[in-house]
Amino acid sequence: MSAPFFHFKQFSVYQYNATMKITTDSVLLGAWTDCSGAESILDVGAGTGVVALMLAQHCPGHISALEPDRKTSREMIFNILHSPWAKRIVPFQKSFQQFLEQNKAGLIPKFDLVVSNPPYFMRNLPSRDPGRASARHAVTLTYEELLAGAGRILTDRGKLSVIMPYRYESCFISLAADQKLYCNRMLEVRPGKKKAFFRVLMELGRKKEPLKKKTLTIHDGEGYSEEYKALTRDYYLDF
Repeated sequence: MSAPFFHFKQFSVYQYNATMKITTDSVLLGAWTDCSGAESILDVGAGTGVVALMLAQHCPGHISALEPDRKTSREMIFNILHSPWAKRIVPFQKSFQQFLEQNKAGLIPKFDLVVSNPPYFMRNLPSRDPGRASARHAVTLTYEELLAGAGRILTDRGKLSVIMPYRYESCFISLAADQKLYCNRMLEVRPGKKKAFFRVLMELGRKKEPLKKKTLTIHDGEGYSEEYKALTRDYYLDF
């Protein structure tokens, strides 16, 4: 059983009942996402709130965090309220689809940044745990829904930042183009020097620009690589 609290340098995350615990994916997304200049941020599928908290640590913008799972959202709210940025993060226990319904009536603003660690394993068999299945599989939020929704609520200069399995990179880029969203920054991640890439982070915007593409190796054979430490040093206690 994992520890109920995960401690970072400037905040802690309670995750005892969360359907999905903190993973390298969420930390990578929070650390890599460029939130500079973003005054309004939306975290879709916020889980325990770790990405929203990481972004709040690095930029002064206001953040809305969506998490539909009841147990997980309770922990997200707890974590936000006990963080140094409780006044800048507004939690919602609702799905992205429910949130978008409000937008039809003009009740929510547009956002400079939408960030999401979306469900994946689109063709794999779901987990036996319904909550975990919803968190990991594209059954409650498809890539198409995420992209279409982001296209509706992003400002003209807005960006969408996501992380997903490497094998879905081309598919996601193609689906994004249908919504006139284009990948302009990318980070391909592999667990070790001799390992295949297994994750990709992408930043998409409304304007097509020359792709800025980099790679990251998490382990260098003797522990965490210097590049991974540099990316996450502001957060992890051990770095």
